[in-house]
Amino acid sequence: MVRIITWGFIFLSAVVFGAGLVTLTTTFEKFVHPVKLERVPENFGIDIPMEQVKINCRKLKLDGQYLKLNGSRFVVLFAHSGWGNLYDHGPLYAGFKDLGLSVLAFDYQGFGLSDDGELTEENLTENAMYAFHWLKTMKWEPSRIILYGQGFGATILADVGKQRNGAGWIAENAISSISDLVEGRFRKIVLEGQFDLNRFIDETPSPHYFLQGSGVSGFPLDPIREMVKRDSSGSRLLMFESEDERSLIESHPVKWREAVEGFLGELESREPHLGEN
Repeated sequence: MVRIITWGFIFLSAVVFGAGLVTLTTTFEKFVHPVKLERVPENFGIDIPMEQVKINCRKLKLDGQYLKLNGSRFVVLFAHSGWGNLYDHGPLYAGFKDLGLSVLAFDYQGFGLSDDGELTEENLTENAMYAFHWLKTMKWEPSRIILYGQGFGATILADVGKQRNGAGWIAENAISSISDLVEGRFRKIVLEGQFDLNRFIDETPSPHYFLQGSGVSGFPLDPIREMVKRDSSGSRLLMFESEDERSLIESHPVKWREAVEGFLGELESREPHLGEN
């Protein structure tokens, strides 16, 4: 009888664990949708002189596009949301250029022209850390590197900021946690801790700017509002009237520019020497 109960418990545990893995995989794939490429798209929607670079990440090479502006105050390290690849965001790079900012955009492993690799939170965060280190090899001080992430890319860069520092952090349509996006107690338990921004926000270099679309489907705002309220280092939440997941520079170019200019002004007011070349 004891043996039957024991084997029954093992079987039930295996079923629950298996269901948990399926839930985790299914939910993860919902937010990570890589698009591979064979070559760099011509101009990829903009006409600015970005340079293709390769970033070493252990045995992998990550694809990147780098824009170095003479006399730029800061460089933006950009991490996209996990949909498509880095070449889908040309207008954003052009927007940074117009503000006098240098840019490094990179693709995670398995995306675009980067080498293939397993898609996990740990691996994608490691990709971003190697991109951060690449900027340091280009003689950028950490205090001049702005972390700008979309979706769960904001969480990845928050982890990088916690470990490697930076000038400050901007999140566009941030996801507080994958568990906040799903229904059902079991699924929330299984996914607890996955891409959880709460783990890093308090230790990410400030200032912190959240740029959030008000009507983006599946992106709950209450957890973000609570995060901003309790952030001891001070955060800004700027709401945009947006009903889709387009980049905010495309749907609200003027307001987006004003928001980023405000961020830059705050950076320079906190440490005036950073604005000097």
